[in-house]
Amino acid sequence: RTPRIFSLVFFLARAETSALLIRVGLGIHRHRHRHRHGHHIMTADSATHLLEQLASNLRANAALRKDLSSTIHGVIVFEIDGGGRWVLDLREGRGALTRQGANAGGGDGKGVDGNDGGDGGDGSSPSPPEPDLVLTMSGDTFVKLVGKTLSSQQAFLTRKLKIKGSMGMAMKLQPVLDAAVEVPSKL
Repeated sequence: RTPRIFSLVFFLARAETSALLIRVGLGIHRHRHRHRHGHHIMTADSATHLLEQLASNLRANAALRKDLSSTIHGVIVFEIDGGGRWVLDLREGRGALTRQGANAGGGDGKGVDGNDGGDGGDGSSPSPPEPDLVLTMSGDTFVKLVGKTLSSQQAFLTRKLKIKGSMGMAMKLQPVLDAAVEVPSKL
């Protein structure tokens, strides 16, 4: 009798797994999963929040700035659909993230770190630095990249991520994405 019950449970588990795989393939699981567990739909606001967190982490942690600037050696621009244009200046000795556009920093034209996105960060140069890498994506894709539920290679191959510029720099992007969620350590 026990083997029959075990077989029945195993069969039902396989059937449920198959049904889940079918729902995943059809895209049906997303809607039900989000409502059942209270997950929210990723938006440009979520990406903006993560980018603001990255800017905050860069301001608060000199070691993080030094580490990222020594790894990247350049300027990365994140163009988030509906979330604006963000310039990450990681040239040697720098480490600032600024938002460009009409509503950057509350509409005053300044970035989230309080400067205007210029070279020195002191307002001396109104033009932003020339980017070495431009990454264009949706807010949802950015959130998935930061959350590691989507790799940058998968995003690029499925055309969810557009890359213009240095591919070598794009290959070193993960520490930057990780810094958007890590809490800076006290120095």
